[in-house]
Amino acid sequence: MDDIASPIEQEPEEETAAQAFTRLDGRIAMMARAVEHLAAERASIDIPDYSATLGQMNTRLAAAAQALAEIAGKPAMQLTPEALASRMNAAAEKSRAMDQTTLREAREGHVDATRTIRGLVGVMQGVRERRRRLVWSAGGALLAGCVLWSILPGAVLRAFPTS
Repeated sequence: MDDIASPIEQEPEEETAAQAFTRLDGRIAMMARAVEHLAAERASIDIPDYSATLGQMNTRLAAAAQALAEIAGKPAMQLTPEALASRMNAAAEKSRAMDQTTLREAREGHVDATRTIRGLVGVMQGVRERRRRLVWSAGGALLAGCVLWSILPGAVLRAFPTS
């Protein structure tokens, strides 16, 4: 087994120039065959006809472009943020004006109601004062009547003869 040496341990034999040229010629021939094969392969490649597919894609793109043009023509697409903000401000001012009108009308109604209530309070105070005077007058009249009835019958009886 000693006489069989591993390929790593073998020393390369010196090759002659003829052997090197032969080996180089083989490699060049192999590369020439590979290049010829690539050229033949390239010639045999069938390029598919994509015209039908491209036509369908073109039709779809045209339909999409038309739909986008219709969308772009809509009034909502013409609104810019500034225009939308100005419209919102105008609507808010209109709403506030309506609210101010409603509040002014409500305030005027409350003022009228307050005047009416104050007038009724004055009337009720007058009624109470008249009622109080009437009660005092009735009480005074009753008292005067009682005094008169207590004095008058005795004076009348004294004015008549005793028989």
